[in-house]
Amino acid sequence: MLHEIKSLYPDEFQVGLEGIQFIKDATGVLLSEHEAGYVTMHMVNASLGENKESISKIFLFTSGVVDIIEDVFDIDFDEDEISLARLNSHLKFLAKRILLKQPSTEDQVEDFYEMFMKKDKRYKAVEKKIKMFVYKNFHHEVTLQEMVYLMVHINKAISSR
Repeated sequence: MLHEIKSLYPDEFQVGLEGIQFIKDATGVLLSEHEAGYVTMHMVNASLGENKESISKIFLFTSGVVDIIEDVFDIDFDEDEISLARLNSHLKFLAKRILLKQPSTEDQVEDFYEMFMKKDKRYKAVEKKIKMFVYKNFHHEVTLQEMVYLMVHINKAISSR
């Protein structure tokens, strides 16, 4: 989960790195980046008022969707890629909304949906896989609006490569 932690919470991770540096300066013990990741998770949990299970579900959601995108579009995001950081940020907010069971708005997105379906046949494949993944792991049926929202951000991420 270290990759997702770095991408989703870069400021908090930096504080975690500073924390392990402080420990090294005070004790001479050098801890790994993974320890900074654990510190980050605790800070995020405390600041969001969420439990560890919620944060783990957000990580599962973001990493699972990114894996699907990489598979369908036959790409490998570099963990330091800005497009991946942006995509993860949007996925984090969508995951929170799904976990909190916040209803989506009823925007008129049918035209955008059709545009993506005509643009590249892989969008249909990614839609099917993401819907199955989200339903299986989060018992949530992805709405058309949520799917179009994802497609916009997927398009940005794969187009900037």
